[in-house]
Amino acid sequence: MNRLSRIMIVGTVVLSGVVVAASPAPADTTPELDALAAAVAATGSAIAGGVDVVQIVTFSGRTKLTDFTPRIFATVPGGTRLRLHSTVDSDGASYLSVRYQPSGRLLAGAGVDPSTSAPWATLLLLFPDARARARAAGLTDRTALIDVRTGLLLDTAPVASPTRTAADLLLPPYANDGDEGWTTITVLPQPDGTTVFRGSIRAGVPATDGEDRCTRPLVEFTVGPDNVARSSRWRQTCPGTGTVTYRATATYGPQDVQPPTRPQRAASTVFG
Repeated sequence: MNRLSRIMIVGTVVLSGVVVAASPAPADTTPELDALAAAVAATGSAIAGGVDVVQIVTFSGRTKLTDFTPRIFATVPGGTRLRLHSTVDSDGASYLSVRYQPSGRLLAGAGVDPSTSAPWATLLLLFPDARARARAAGLTDRTALIDVRTGLLLDTAPVASPTRTAADLLLPPYANDGDEGWTTITVLPQPDGTTVFRGSIRAGVPATDGEDRCTRPLVEFTVGPDNVARSSRWRQTCPGTGTVTYRATATYGPQDVQPPTRPQRAASTVFG
């Protein structure tokens, strides 16, 4: 499970050169949480202007990706490594791919076509009934359905709110929830002007779909002098699924968004 508490993208930036102590502190103290909140707000505003995020995920055990971000109707064996690539432009165009590493083979993809503004997605992002209909029509799991209706998708965020998906890939769990999640948090200003947020998240955090039983002993992300997140990493262990590690990097600004993957098929030819 990648994110049990979704990041809310904040539309204003609060930058104040916050200086906080570098020693570990409980998550209910205010200077560290204020700094964390300011970094999340600044990152949200930067993402809205365009972002390219690459996340590498490694699974130690067999894992159902329906509890993943984005939700994918697939199960991967232990030892699997995936590369997620999310590109979002300020005009709403977006591209998301999930590929096996090191082969680069596509597992799933989705986005908004930069030339037509049509949403598209591959079959493993569809609900089971819709996927079965597409397969019966002769489509492979990697076929991009063009102008697909969001009601057919397990997770509408990659096409309806690609900025949220990009934030979920980049920012650690509960980054917008403060003392609802983080057990410890340390804020470490660096000589080069960056700041490292480092902490842990306990098991038993309340989540929207039940209690989060995962433990995260290492959660870290780095922001630049502008208070915008540049990279992150975290490790989590969940009952029954083993340990999953996440590493992400981001670049900001106008993006050249890729077109839908191939092969392609108009969704209307399958679903009417």
